[in-house]
This record gives sequence, structure tokens and C-alpha cells, in this order.
Amino acid sequence: MEPADVAALVRNDMAALRDARVLDHVTELLLTPPRPVRVWVARYSGEVYEGFVVLSHPSSGTSVVYCPRDYDPADPWNLVFTPHESPTLEAWCSGDRWRRFLDVYFESKAVADLAIWRVRERKPGREPEWLSGELSWDEAWGRVKALREASPECAYDCERAVPY
Repeated sequence: MEPADVAALVRNDMAALRDARVLDHVTELLLTPPRPVRVWVARYSGEVYEGFVVLSHPSSGTSVVYCPRDYDPADPWNLVFTPHESPTLEAWCSGDRWRRFLDVYFESKAVADLAIWRVRERKPGREPEWLSGELSWDEAWGRVKALREASPECAYDCERAVPY
């Protein structure tokens, strides 16, 4: 696999996005071309795999990596922790794996930068209901926390409002 091949996988997956805010954010964080990286998988006896860093989120010290020859080739996307808040030649694996680039992006801390979050209420015996419009990450979780404290009999969650 070459960097251009990995970049094509990212572009193909991003074709499903219709939200300009997310497209702009992903594009801003993408590394072009993807950079080679060695991924350390500590929970699997310290094994090391070759991959490519495709997206870097320096403020959280995390990156998205494509690692096709890993222990799970069906799910080649990984979230890694990069030392010193920048992608280097070595990174530590989070242990979770994803089938698509956008799946790992939406599970990363990078999406907390966007105001794409909504509060959802789930009451027993009723359909889930949205309780808010789009909010920032912190505002949405603040509301979820307050609702959980006020009504522990219901389930409240923070969910992204962007489909793909």
C-alpha cells in the first residue's frame, strides 16, 4: 500500500459526507500525503505494525492511522496516541479498530471541536426524543449531566447530528 492508495481510501469514504463543517474540519486535519508510522500495540504483547497517519489532531495528541497488516485486517483504521502532540514515526494504539475512516474520525476527540452535538432523551416505553438543536461538545454534555441528575429514571445521551 502506498500513501496515494491510502489517500484515495480517505477521499472515497469522505464522499458520503454532506456537512460542510465536517468536510472542512477533516480537510484541515488531514496529512497529505499520509505519513508512514510504526504502531505499537501494547495490549497485544508490544507488537509493532506499519501503517500511515492520515489525520492529526495535535491538541488532543491523537491521530487516525490506516494499518492494513495489523492483527485485524478487516478493520484497518485505528486511533493512536502520538507523543508530543504531533505525529511521529511511532505511535501507541488505542486498541479499538474501525472498518471506515469516518467511523474512527467520529469517535476521536477531533469532533469535539465542532458544534454538531444534540441531546437525546430515552424514556421507557417511548420513542427517543431530541431535546436540543446542535450544540458544542461541552454544552451538550453539560445539559446531559444536568438532565441525568434531575431525572435519573430516563436515559440522556450526547449524539452527533451529522449523518454519513
